[in-house]
Amino acid sequence: IGRFPKRLKPISHYCNLTKREDVIGYNDIYRELSKLNLSIYAPFNYILPSKKRFYESIYDTIVKGGLSSLKQLDRERSLQTLMRINLLKRLESSVESFRITLFKMLNKIDNTIEEIDKFDIYTSKDFTSYGEIENINLDEDDWIDEEFSIGDKVKINLSDMDRISWKEDLSYDREIIHYLLEEMNKVTPKHDEKLYTLKNIINQKINNPINSDNKKIIIFTAFSDTAVYLYEEISKYAKDEFNLHTAKVVGSDTNQTTLNIKNDLHTILTCFSPISKEKNLTMPNIEGEIDILIATDCISEGQNLQDCDYLINYDIHWNPVRITQRFGRIDRIGSKNDVIQLVNFWPNMTLDEYINLRERVEDRMEIVNITATGDDNVLSNKSSDLEYRKQQLEKLQDEV
Repeated sequence: IGRFPKRLKPISHYCNLTKREDVIGYNDIYRELSKLNLSIYAPFNYILPSKKRFYESIYDTIVKGGLSSLKQLDRERSLQTLMRINLLKRLESSVESFRITLFKMLNKIDNTIEEIDKFDIYTSKDFTSYGEIENINLDEDDWIDEEFSIGDKVKINLSDMDRISWKEDLSYDREIIHYLLEEMNKVTPKHDEKLYTLKNIINQKINNPINSDNKKIIIFTAFSDTAVYLYEEISKYAKDEFNLHTAKVVGSDTNQTTLNIKNDLHTILTCFSPISKEKNLTMPNIEGEIDILIATDCISEGQNLQDCDYLINYDIHWNPVRITQRFGRIDRIGSKNDVIQLVNFWPNMTLDEYINLRERVEDRMEIVNITATGDDNVLSNKSSDLEYRKQQLEKLQDEV
């Protein structure tokens, strides 16, 4: 059956966003994120008081035998909290993932402000009233103004909203997001310190293998945006510098590889770990191997990839169990390697700063009880959860 390889002490890297002195750092970015009201995700909060009951009757849901209700307003507040955390996670992952998210949010805000302006121009043309809700059949959608309404599943007529207040809050967020996006656009791949560090790690590993002539590396990230970014930068670097093939696996038909093979999951993983996947039996006619695998957590469970001896966490998943699952791809019985190495990337700050900043961002919005009872709110039990995760992440920095 074989044996387990020996785990070397994990290597930790603490990277700034960039060495450019004209770009703000993590703490300043967190500070800006904490200012966001994220009103783009909470239009229900801007419905006029006279119209609110109408929309509540449509979108609020009675639960638990009518004893409580699932309010749309609470759903949106929860969404604001989750989006704030998502921004933080994407920043921790890569500057590119953060940049893409900021760009999408900015576009969404710009489009909404444009719709508000169009409606205000339309209603200013000698219209004294517009879109009054009277004798509406709620089983029909004839109350929806198809031209001037916002939302997909939850639709609200702009005529029923406090557009002045909403536009003011949208514009406030727009200024912050635009500023952050301008700063992040300065961090090109050339100035991305985390990417630069990753290339140096690859260089060192290839030139100084920890097991005889083993050049294989797995790079894990939580986000497909980061995986795409890394593949674009690392595949060319690996081919030009070391003549090695790279693959990207994100669990869909957007998988890629520089090796001339099919891009399905099974073929890519077999060519990456040919011994454990018995490539000589299943794909004897395919020549060449993949040495660098960039992947999301779609392969963090259930895959035997123990031909590889080097695993890099380009971002630290907030759940330490997921990190253990990732490492389990190469920490497997029957490995041909004597030793295996785990490398972790962290934001350039102490763990206490990291935990406190994360808590501060999560606390910026009131955590709303999604079910109005507290039974199912996974975000509310936070103090003990943060302390537990802090202890687990501390262990992750020291040992596996």
